[in-house]
Amino acid sequence: MTQEIMNWVTSLTWKDGLISLGICIVFVVLGRPFTTFLLKIVTHFTQKTRTKIDDHFIESFHKPIYYLIGLSGLYFALNYLGLPPKLDQVLLKLYRTSIILCIGAGLFKLCNSTELFFGHFNKRLNLQFDRIVIPFLTRILKFIVIALMVTMALAEWGYSINGFVAGLGLAGLAISLAAKDTASNFIGGFIIITETPFSIGDWIMTPSVEGVVEDISFRSTKIRTFADALVAIPNSTLANEAITNWTKMNKRQLTFEIELDLRTPRDRIEACLKDIREMLHNNEAIDKDAIFVHFKDMKTTGYTLYFYFFTKTTVWEEWLTIRESVNLEVLKILEAHHVELSIPGRTVFYQNDHPSDALERSRDS
Repeated sequence: MTQEIMNWVTSLTWKDGLISLGICIVFVVLGRPFTTFLLKIVTHFTQKTRTKIDDHFIESFHKPIYYLIGLSGLYFALNYLGLPPKLDQVLLKLYRTSIILCIGAGLFKLCNSTELFFGHFNKRLNLQFDRIVIPFLTRILKFIVIALMVTMALAEWGYSINGFVAGLGLAGLAISLAAKDTASNFIGGFIIITETPFSIGDWIMTPSVEGVVEDISFRSTKIRTFADALVAIPNSTLANEAITNWTKMNKRQLTFEIELDLRTPRDRIEACLKDIREMLHNNEAIDKDAIFVHFKDMKTTGYTLYFYFFTKTTVWEEWLTIRESVNLEVLKILEAHHVELSIPGRTVFYQNDHPSDALERSRDS
C-alpha cells in the first residue's frame, strides 16, 4: 500500500497538481455565489406560495449546500489526480459520508421549524397542537435525524449497528440499565403530552414542586418555582403524581373569616351580613354564582363571620387587588354599624358575677 502511494506521488506532474488545485479553488470561490444564485431562483418560486415552510427549508439548507459544493470540489480535484484504487475507495466513502452529514445538518436545522409546520397543518386539518407537544416533537425529530445520520454514516464504512451494540459487552449492560430509566422517562413524557395536564407557561402544583412549567424534554420537565429556582423533575415521577393546574382555573377562590367582638348586638350582626352580601353582589369583579357570607361560629373569643366566593379573574396580582378592595369595604361596613373586631384576650368572671357585668368591666379596661 505504501509503495503504491509512493509510485502514485512520483507519477504526478506539476500540470496535474495545478489543474487539481484550480478545480478546488473554482468550487470553493464560486460555491457561495452559486449557492446564493441557486437559492434565489428557488426563492422566486417559493414566494408565490402562501406557506413559509419552503422559506425555512431554503434557509436550513443554505450552508449545507455551500459546504457540499466545496467538498465536491475537493473530491473532484483529488479524483482528477487518479488516486490508487484503495485510496480512491476511501475518498469515495469520505465524500459520500460528507453528503450524508450535510443533508443531516440541513434536516436537523429544519426541525426548528416544527412549530410553523404543525401550525400550517393545524389550520388545514383543524388539529390542535399544544405548546408542550411541539418542543417535545422537535426533540424527537432531531433525535431521529441524528440516529439516521449516524446509522447511514457507519453503514457507509461497513459497520453494523447490531454488531456494534452486541460487541459492547459489559458496557452494553450498563447502557441497557441506563436506558431503562430513560425509557420510563420518555414514556412519562409521552403520557404528559398526550393527556396534556399542563402546558408550557402553566402554574402547576405537585407533591414534589410548585411553579411555572418552562420546558419538557425526553428525560425531565423543568419548572420555575416562585423562589426563582429551576427544578427538573423526571417525567416518570411527574406522570405518576397528582398534578394541580392552577392556570386552568375558570375563576379564583377567595375565602376568609373574621371575628367580631362578643359585645356586638345581634341586630348589628344581621345588618352587617346584609350589607356585606349586597356589596359583594354589586361588585363586578366577583362571580355571582357562589357568594356565601354567614354567621359561622360563636366562640369564647368572638363571633365568627365566614366568607366564601370567587373572583372572575384568575391573575394573581388582580386577585390580590380585589381581595384588598373587599377587605376595605368590609371594614367600612363594620365601621358604619359601629361593630368592632375581636381582640385576643381573656374575660374574667368573678363568683356571683353576671356575664354582662364582666363584659362591661372588660370594656372599661
